[in-house]
Amino acid sequence: MTEQEEMERFLIHTKLFKHPSMVILLEMAAQEFGYDQQGILKIPCEADHFQCVVSFMLKEKKKR
Repeated sequence: MTEQEEMERFLIHTKLFKHPSMVILLEMAAQEFGYDQQGILKIPCEADHFQCVVSFMLKEKKKR
């Protein structure tokens, strides 16, 4: 993600951070930005993609 791209803010429950899909996104963030991000956590993907991933995780959670 370049600085020219617009960022969006999302609030998600911390339990979702254990989901394998979120782990992949977090690993991508660590590769691109490092582990010492200050302030907000930046995820290097489009906002629409992130929303789809979160929706998938929530639907999966409801099935259990």
